[in-house]
Amino acid sequence: MKKYIILTSAVALFAACGPKQNTGDKVKTDSLSTATDTTAPKAVAEDVILTARGSEPFWSLSITKSLIKFKMADKDTVTASDYKMADNSSADKEVYIGGKDFGITVENKPTIDAASGATYQKDVTVSFQGKKYKGVGGAELSTPGNASTKPVTSGISKEPAKPVDKNERITINGKWTLTVLNGKKVGDKEFTNGLATLDINTVDNTGTGFGGCNRFNGSLTIFDGKKIKIEKVISTKMFCEGVPENEYMTVLRNATNFSVVDGKLQLKDNSNKVLAVLVRGVK
Repeated sequence: MKKYIILTSAVALFAACGPKQNTGDKVKTDSLSTATDTTAPKAVAEDVILTARGSEPFWSLSITKSLIKFKMADKDTVTASDYKMADNSSADKEVYIGGKDFGITVENKPTIDAASGATYQKDVTVSFQGKKYKGVGGAELSTPGNASTKPVTSGISKEPAKPVDKNERITINGKWTLTVLNGKKVGDKEFTNGLATLDINTVDNTGTGFGGCNRFNGSLTIFDGKKIKIEKVISTKMFCEGVPENEYMTVLRNATNFSVVDGKLQLKDNSNKVLAVLVRGVK
């Protein structure tokens, strides 16, 4: 039987089977446990088998050689180690079993992302606690309006990107709160519905957060040590008058460089002009 680790400080939320846990606190009963994930294995490039994403609700998934991680917006991250491939897996369809009521089906066929309109290499379905979450995974094959099924390479350097230093991952990963936007300090007065945030996960290559009115989810890549790319951003569709959410989202899309100075994350454009400053955590 398999186990789950729910990464949170809350009490146990789900019931499942699992005789042991390889990382973190030991589990003594056949139930899901809650624990802060301080020792769970982290994905490195050569370990990653698949990354996937979906919407309604927003979710992200990563599968490595030793761990499955499934994250829904505003929910705890669910992980399963020691997973196995189902006997009915084939070259066209891979079925991963993470445990009771937790499985992933990956079909090798071009699939359109319902949120962005882009076509991806794989069709991904996550089955969790009796519900199914549809999404896409693998490489992007075409952008909206482009019928080509070849990988999109326009504007991408042919030189291989330098790997992200592990210390840089530690520095930038986590939740950040916006304090300066286009040179102006911002706070509760400007963001009346809650301060804008950015949650960076360089393992899953995702950037999620709150824009001041809507939740958002996108692809976030760190490369060449100090470069950042945030794209394919989708969000909920609430309307909030007077909140500079559009300005913040434009900054995220235009950011190409970053630095961490005195514990503050600076997002910059191509000329290294600071577009936004964020501080660690949620204020």
